[in-house]
Amino acid sequence: MAMDPIDTSLVVRIKIGHQPRYLLALLWFGMMAVLLLVLFPHSDLFGIFLVAAFVSGVAALALFILPQFNYLELRREGFVVQHGRIARQYRWRDVRRIGVVGAGEQTYVALDLLPTVSVKGREKNQAAWGYDLVLQEHYELATQEVANMMMAYRSQIRG
Repeated sequence: MAMDPIDTSLVVRIKIGHQPRYLLALLWFGMMAVLLLVLFPHSDLFGIFLVAAFVSGVAALALFILPQFNYLELRREGFVVQHGRIARQYRWRDVRRIGVVGAGEQTYVALDLLPTVSVKGREKNQAAWGYDLVLQEHYELATQEVANMMMAYRSQIRG
């Protein structure tokens, strides 16, 4: 049975709370900002500087845990992996295979790309997982479901 062509993009957001290191760092920065406000209640320049530094840290870390800044967007021509302020785009025609790696709760979508495509950490990912690119995020949907959707989008290009 032939599938209808996919003409729209689909955004799969991360699950908030599945990045404990960012949540712990955010909590630490927040507690330090409150502590500094208590220790330096007057408009002392040093106290204001320290509080501003920690508040900036909270804002920067928020970029890595909020779903609107961390997502996977599937498009007809390819997909975008957005992590914080960094977006990486890939084309379906450059994808050789899509799979799922890991075990239990720690599963990830993994892809092999053409050798001509630049991938950050390709050698490390190949050694650890056997794939060029591993999406190290936990999305709102199950990992296998995300991989299946990516395969469906990719199959539209392959025809």
